[in-house]
Amino acid sequence: MTKFSGFPNGDYSILHIPPMFFGELLPQIDDLAELKVILFCLWALPQKTEKPAYLTWDEFASHPPLLDGLCILMPHLSPTEALQTALDKTVMRGVLLKITISLPQQTQTLYFLNTEKGREAVRRIQQGEWQPIGERIQFLPEKPNIYKLYLENVGAITPIIADELKDAERDFDPAWIEEAISIAVKMNKRNIKYIRGILERWRREGKHDGKTKAHEEDSRRYLYDEFGNPLK
Repeated sequence: MTKFSGFPNGDYSILHIPPMFFGELLPQIDDLAELKVILFCLWALPQKTEKPAYLTWDEFASHPPLLDGLCILMPHLSPTEALQTALDKTVMRGVLLKITISLPQQTQTLYFLNTEKGREAVRRIQQGEWQPIGERIQFLPEKPNIYKLYLENVGAITPIIADELKDAERDFDPAWIEEAISIAVKMNKRNIKYIRGILERWRREGKHDGKTKAHEEDSRRYLYDEFGNPLK
């Protein structure tokens, strides 16, 4: 047995695992390979930027640690056969939703988590109302959550700051928060008030590259709050 070296320093207080997983789903799972695939999905899907989030067959098949873990359990199968076997079980159990779409030069199999948004996405695809066309997104290595970003780049997280970060996570895109923290660090304004001021201004005035990224030369605009008071 290879001994696990332990988790690195970081904030592990936020997990993207629905409570029903522990109370209802986990007691039903009797196959370790299926469990590994489900946990992989719960880790990978929150890191995807397209909404509703989905994983393609290729994204599962191009993750060596997942395949290695499945092959340990099914050494008589090839890596892709082991993966397909485990994925089929998650679909049969109703954890994942599987749908195949036709692209100009190939077909693509997509897997959605069986949530209200996932079911709606599959329905829309089946009825021809929507077809995902986004390029494959590299979701590895894992993106740090905003609590870890704040802790490592700004400072300690007090209960009040934790509440502020929780509100920001609810109100803003994670990419916005990450960029706001980056601007605060560059401007040496390492505090939650400054970060929140950036986010509020973006929400009020929009970000100015046509999509989401603001110009660096605009950074000094965030030295003042919405009332014209200097941000300290």
